[in-house]
Amino acid sequence: MITIKTPAEIAVMRKASQIVAEILEALVAAARPGVTTEELDQLAEELTYKKGAKTAFKGYKPGGVVYPKCLCVSINNEIVHGIPSSRARLLPRSSRRSSPLRVPASPPRSSTSWPKS
Repeated sequence: MITIKTPAEIAVMRKASQIVAEILEALVAAARPGVTTEELDQLAEELTYKKGAKTAFKGYKPGGVVYPKCLCVSINNEIVHGIPSSRARLLPRSSRRSSPLRVPASPPRSSTSWPKS
């Protein structure tokens, strides 16, 4: 079933998407060799709250297990939705990264992934 969005719902989606795009731009600028995925997660969370939004992943409880971070970051051949860590450092420019980020806007939500090759 297709649900037609109202102009108000579209405006909320647009605002959430704008927030996600701005944060993603900052993450791309910050992601370089030696930066940990934990540092990127902290930056994403800080920027999310500064923009008056909430993170959608942090605190999510699938099956009673609480997801502890704002981002899901995978490097190279790691499985999707890796948990950011102070041990996981971004590799040289040739490494591939994927960082899904989702910002809830009531619902609906705005979500993106940054595949970097």
